[in-house]
Amino acid sequence: MKVSELESPLEFRLKNWHGEDWHTSKGRIIRDIVYAVDTGLITTIAFLAGVSVSLVITQDILLAGIAHIASGTIAIFFGAYISTKAQKEFFHNQIEREKKEIEELPEKETEEIRDIFRDFGFEEDDLEVVVKRI
Repeated sequence: MKVSELESPLEFRLKNWHGEDWHTSKGRIIRDIVYAVDTGLITTIAFLAGVSVSLVITQDILLAGIAHIASGTIAIFFGAYISTKAQKEFFHNQIEREKKEIEELPEKETEEIRDIFRDFGFEEDDLEVVVKRI
């Protein structure tokens, strides 16, 4: 198997490590995507609303700038909250999937643990101790 030009070496390794296609690094960008979209939409809408009511008067332009700063702050706060929540849900789903696999395919999961620790450099004797402990 070769690393595709469309995927990173990490993604290739995750997908081909144990033949489980759902092991990808794509879920890690969920937080950033949610954060960027949320922040961009909220600040743009708030800024346009502020500027549309004030075109020429200096006071109004200053007020629009303050509104934009306030909306940016609020957007970043809620964006960070929502994106962190989405990331936590993603990791929770990954954990639940692994738990299900442990119940349904214990031999395969045992071998997966063995492979992971073998890749970390554990010797066969130590692998047995680690696998039994886990």
